[in-house]
Formats: sequence, structure tokens, C-alpha cells
Amino acid sequence: MADFLLDIKETSEILGKERIDCLINLFKEMRGKPPCVEKKRYRANYPDQIAVLNYLEQSAHLITTKTIETQQFYHLRPYAIPLIKGQKAQNLINLMCEIYEALSVFYKERLDQNVTRDEVLKAIDAPNEQALEALSYFQDTHSVWTGWGGGFPYELGSHINISEDVILKENFLEVLTDYYRWNFISQKENNSYTDRKKEISLPKFKIETKRAGRPSLEKEIVEAYRWLEKDGQIDTSKPINSYYQPIRDTIKISCPHIEADTNLCDEAIRKRISPLFQAKKENP
Repeated sequence: MADFLLDIKETSEILGKERIDCLINLFKEMRGKPPCVEKKRYRANYPDQIAVLNYLEQSAHLITTKTIETQQFYHLRPYAIPLIKGQKAQNLINLMCEIYEALSVFYKERLDQNVTRDEVLKAIDAPNEQALEALSYFQDTHSVWTGWGGGFPYELGSHINISEDVILKENFLEVLTDYYRWNFISQKENNSYTDRKKEISLPKFKIETKRAGRPSLEKEIVEAYRWLEKDGQIDTSKPINSYYQPIRDTIKISCPHIEADTNLCDEAIRKRISPLFQAKKENP
């Protein structure tokens, strides 16, 4: 636990008081099931936070935008919760850790068979309303699930398909602090006290490239998309063209010599990722 707390403290220091205060304020404004806040209204109410909000969403990926009917709402990703001081945030973390342990047990029993939300609730020693709120954050943690039913976890009969990854960690805090170590602590010089951030983190994969001037970058584009998807950065409620630049940035970091390659134009990327994006949209 001590190591986790040190990682949380160091990440808070890297982000700085202004960004942490913004997360705290967002958390206080959250309402509904799942907890969220209307994006345009919040930005209009706090115009001094707009630059920070853009960083927290586009670079740090601690908040995300989701569309409900025709409106866009800010949601906090679970990685933001340990950075927020207060008893409610701590209670959420404790519940998420308890749920994570329960999901590990369910995976060992069921493997790739789904688990209903009611089965999870019965395994948790907490009021349903609190447990559902904690459970809702797992949708934004890519190392926990492989899929879920519509309306999970608030809809009766909804379910989750659990990832094998849940048996690789003993504590959910380790999942969260792994994110800190990779995205903030290991890149401290790039993240500390400045808004000059990279939009994405260096991918864990290595792209094998052919000689310069080849006619296609299909493999690189698909691998970049897959990495962003695995890192939880692909949200099908957003337009597909919002991912063209992150894909370009991912490839440029891994393959600097193709930085100006014309095969990274919008149309080339669209052709390669459109089937993948559509499949994810149809089967989230």
C-alpha cells in the first residue's frame, strides 16, 4: 500500500495544484447514474478551467466525454479518483478494490462467460447505490473487461465479460498506479508544471518498419489504433476523425523518420481504421 500511496503523491505533484483542484471540482459537480456533468454548461460556468480541462481530457486522459442522447457529458476515469482528496473518493477507491477482488474470483469460476451486475452486487458488502457507482468506473479501465451488456451496470440484467488481466494484479490500486507510472512518473520532464504536453504516451509496442518510401503504412496505422484502443482512448461516441491526429502522433513517436509521410493523411487513416471503429461501435 505504501508504494501505491507514493505513486499517487508523486503523480499529484507532477500534475500540480491547478489540475488537481479542477478534478476535485468536477468530482463535486458530478450527478446522475453514472455520475457525470454536462460538458458545455460546466465549461461555460468555469471558463478559467478550459485549458486545464482540455489537458486532462486530451493529454492526461483522466476525464472523458461521452454522448448521452444529444448532449455531451464529462465523466471521470477511475485513474482520477485516487488523486481527489476526501472521504467520498476514498470510499469509492475502497469499493473498487473490493469489486476488483470479486471480479478476479468470478473470472476464475466463469472464464469468458458473462457475470451479471446483480451477481457482482451480491458479492459486495455495500449499499447497492454506492456499489453501482463504483462499478460504473470499471468501464473506463481497459484492463478489467472484454465487453459488457447495454446499460451496464445500472440496467437490470446487464452484465460484464471479465478480462483475464484481473488475475494478474492483487489490488486495483496497482492497476491505477501502473497508469501513473507509465503516463506521468516515467515521463516526468514532459508532464510537470507545463501545458506543453504530448497528446499521447509512447506506445509499448515497437512498429517494425520497411524502408522509407514504401507505398502503404497500413500495418502502422492499425497497430497505432489498436494501442490507443487497448489504452482506453477510443470512444465511439466521438467522431472517427478525432483519432486521426493521435494515430499520427503515435506513429511519429515510434517511427520518427516517417513524420512527413503523405501516407498518413486523413483519408489513408480513415480507410484503415473505419472497419475497426465501426465494429467497436456495434459491439462495444
